Amino acid sequence: MSIVYLDIETIPGEKKPTIDDISCPCNIKKPDSIKKWFDENAASEIEKLWRKQSLAAEQGRIICIGIGIDNEKPFTVDSVAEFYKATPKTIDLFVGHNIRAFDAPWIFKHSIRHGVKPHANQQFAFNKFRGNIADTMEMWACEVYGSRTKLDTIAKFLGVGQKTEGIDGSKVFDYWLDGRIEEIESYCCDDVALTREVYKRLKWSM
Repeated sequence: MSIVYLDIETIPGEKKPTIDDISCPCNIKKPDSIKKWFDENAASEIEKLWRKQSLAAEQGRIICIGIGIDNEKPFTVDSVAEFYKATPKTIDLFVGHNIRAFDAPWIFKHSIRHGVKPHANQQFAFNKFRGNIADTMEMWACEVYGSRTKLDTIAKFLGVGQKTEGIDGSKVFDYWLDGRIEEIESYCCDDVALTREVYKRLKWSM
């Protein structure tokens, strides 16, 4: 059985929003007050809107995909095309933390955008009951709707490790702007390895 553990790192799109993309709060009515609000808040609001693109597949960019094939050492690639080249032609199971809602849809959608067609047995099957995705966040939730426990919290509780200190998903864009690509890749690989350990403990208990 071929298992691929994965994690992606994303950043905002290349096109930064402009002042036309933000709106003044509706409770501010007077022209002078509206102008004052834009003068004081436009730059920070544009920055916040831009950074939010890293959470939306239709707006953001994938800069790193961490891959762990079975028990092999995790490594990274920088595109969906390289992802399919680097993984087995037949994948029985994709494993990740919040993979069903985030990582898998991003890879799927960006594959379509860039015209990358995987082999039939490399494709995600999103059906929760007959699919090929195992989501450690869902497994840990014990069917409790809306439960979203962080990977780090689960790993520490199970005693299998913890996430890399000093960086998390919210800091990836800043690391990228500073050219700290190798640190992002290392962080991504560490997440893949940690997810694998959590998954093995969860599977052992089932």
